[in-house]
Parts: sequence; C-alpha cells; structure tokens
Amino acid sequence: MVEEYGGTATFSRLIIEAAANVFLSAEKALQELPLTRSLGKTTVTFEPVGVAGLITPWNANSFFLSAKLASALAAGCTAVIKPSELSAMQTQAWLECVHEAKLPKGRKAASIPLASIVAEPLARHLAARRSVRPRVPYLFTSEKGHALRRSVFTRKTWHKFRTDHGLPYMVPHQLRHTTGTLLKALGVPIEVVKEILRHASVETTDRFYQDEIPALQSDALAKLSTLLRG
Repeated sequence: MVEEYGGTATFSRLIIEAAANVFLSAEKALQELPLTRSLGKTTVTFEPVGVAGLITPWNANSFFLSAKLASALAAGCTAVIKPSELSAMQTQAWLECVHEAKLPKGRKAASIPLASIVAEPLARHLAARRSVRPRVPYLFTSEKGHALRRSVFTRKTWHKFRTDHGLPYMVPHQLRHTTGTLLKALGVPIEVVKEILRHASVETTDRFYQDEIPALQSDALAKLSTLLRG
C-alpha cells in the first residue's frame, strides 16, 4: 500500500491487521448468529444465496478483499472477485497469502491482463453475442445460450481448430505455459511474467519455464545462422 499509492506505514499496518482479523470475526459471527429462526408457526432457515460477485475499490484493497470474501465464505457462498485494476500489487500480495494458506487448488481465481491481439477479438465476439442474446452473461455459450462446458469446447472446437492448423496434440491450458515461455524468451522480467500469469511466487514461474528457454535460444540462433549464411 505504501509503494502502490502512497499510504502511510501506520495506516497500512492497521489495514493489514484488520484484513487478517476479519476472518476471525466472520468465524465468530457464524458461531453466534442463529441460522434458523422461528416466527410464530413459521421456521426460517438462512441458506447461501449462490455465487457472490465481489468488487473491491483501489484504496485499502487488501482489507476489502478479505472482508468481502470472509463474509461470503461464512455465508456458504462461492465468490468471484473483481479487484481494482489500480491495486494490482495489493491483489498479488493478497493472493500470495491465500496461496500460503494452502487452499485446495482451483478454489481461487483472479483477473488477468490480456494482450490486445486477444482482448479485441473477444470484445467483438462478446458484442456480437450480446446483440443476439443480451441477457446471457457468458462469453462463450452453447447454441441454446447455456454456459459452454470446457469438455465440450475442447472436443468440438479446440481439437478441430488444432487439427485444421497442423498443431500437435495439446490441451488449451498448455497455451498458458506457451505464453509464459514466449514472454521469458522475449526478455520480459520474470517478476512481470509472474504477475501476468498470477503465479504465487517467482520460483513457481521460473520452475515452469527454465527448461524451455535454452531450447528456444538454440533454435533462434540456428535460424540466425541460416539467415547469415544466405
């Protein structure tokens, strides 16, 4: 917070302490608040409402991430979080804390930046899809407008695209590793690659891509030699 937007050390310390304590407060509230209440002859049971969409502001982002998530989890809701793009450093530090808490893999998600070559076609696709089904919230859908399952996309769309373009067998997730490898090969600082891929640490990023880079460099030098030889 101090580095990102100039918060004072004292204020930042208080905010981080509050962010840690809010989980304890949510746990205590969950133990003290009755989830079943009787109103005359009627019994009311409080149940999770479903997925909670959580949007946090740029200032004191670490606290708001914790406070909103603690409340959602205490209520039994799955949460999808959209942190402010102006507080990426706080979000990254917060995600590293989540990682150290040893949550099961797949239980957390984060917004990631997209290159314009990807973002612009996706925006056009979304605009075209909304013109046909304006109330459907999904980016990719089935023909009937339902959420497109990953297995269906992989089987019917991805593998056809891969075969048509002569690509070897791979699953879509491998493109994430390709992105990291290419960024590292282009000389992008490892810290920046880590933040783009939302890895919890530089060590994770380096472990994934340290073996691919020498091969890429050798291939690049071989191509350069061929070019210079005419």
